[in-house]
Amino acid sequence: MNSILQMAIPGGHSAEDNSPAKGMRAAQDFEAVLLESLLQPLERTFSTVPGTEGQPGSEDYQYLGTQALAMGLASSGGLGIARMIVHNLLKPSSFHPINASSTAKVLGAPADKTK
Repeated sequence: MNSILQMAIPGGHSAEDNSPAKGMRAAQDFEAVLLESLLQPLERTFSTVPGTEGQPGSEDYQYLGTQALAMGLASSGGLGIARMIVHNLLKPSSFHPINASSTAKVLGAPADKTK
């Protein structure tokens, strides 16, 4: 396993612990948070009639409703952000380690020959 990938796995868990299903769930949770942040201002704007005040505690229920709507949208496909995240995370890496001399050529600097 790539040493960078090992460092990226939190708590030293093995790669087997990070199944595609867990990745999809995390991506859907992220999309739900994003959708909720987009829906909350709309809900605040259109939830009350201008000139009237809401009932005590209604903001809590409206927040829960917005949160449930966002989770429902994300779990049924949402905007497709979760799918794109999972697709890009599961794509084979095209990263290839390069040596100091090829880096120096790209940067136009002399290579460090001490290694």
